[in-house]
Amino acid sequence: MGLPSLHKSLMLIASINEEDIFTAMKTTMASCRGAYACVAMLAGFGLIAFRDPNGIRPLGIATRQGQRGGTDYLAASESVVAQGLGFSDWQDVKNGQYTCPITGLR
Repeated sequence: MGLPSLHKSLMLIASINEEDIFTAMKTTMASCRGAYACVAMLAGFGLIAFRDPNGIRPLGIATRQGQRGGTDYLAASESVVAQGLGFSDWQDVKNGQYTCPITGLR
């Protein structure tokens, strides 16, 4: 990727909004086959997570009060991981569901 292409890509990223992210996740999920649970951190947006429609791979989101204020989020395959790190309010990501913890499940 040359500098002009990189610049265009960065400009595109800078203009992405929440609906663009969820549309991309929905499109990606429609093209994927098999078992998966995916988590990504998007700079300037936040944590996103999605799970295969058959729910073969486990995935959940938990929260805790941040040390500097605000809320910390954790995505993991098992609630015991969240409990061990002091997170609570475990919520399973349902089969075929995608989420951004800050904006909610879809």
